[in-house]
Amino acid sequence: MNNFIKDLEFGKIYENKAMKLINYKCFPSKGKCKEYDFYYIKDGKKIYIEVKSDKLACKTGNLCIEYKFKNNPSGISATKSDYWIYFICRHEQEDEIYIIPTNKLKEIIKLDYCRSVSAGDNKMSKCKLVPKILLRDYLIDCDT
Repeated sequence: MNNFIKDLEFGKIYENKAMKLINYKCFPSKGKCKEYDFYYIKDGKKIYIEVKSDKLACKTGNLCIEYKFKNNPSGISATKSDYWIYFICRHEQEDEIYIIPTNKLKEIIKLDYCRSVSAGDNKMSKCKLVPKILLRDYLIDCDT
């Protein structure tokens, strides 16, 4: 099984965990959708959610936020989500979970503290590394 398929399956596990966090009926995106992973309806309004899971952030202390893939907008640049739910996978401990308004995350990645890196398979993605300390206000306390 190639890395993309493994990563996709891993991501689906965390999308399901995120939907369980939401206290509303959730509607997953259909097919390939880079704008959001699921939405729910609150007070008659659709709330769009993007979900990320990160195995390295517990070691690096940085969240990796993609903004380009093969020189095309992706991740934070392509989303139409209202919130990002970001899981830092801590292996044998509980995950750290951040629920971040997308507009706030877009502001944060512009800060000088967030450096750009090439990442992913064949380094085709451009990402910003965001020190998790900058997002401490968005860390939630719950069991997944």
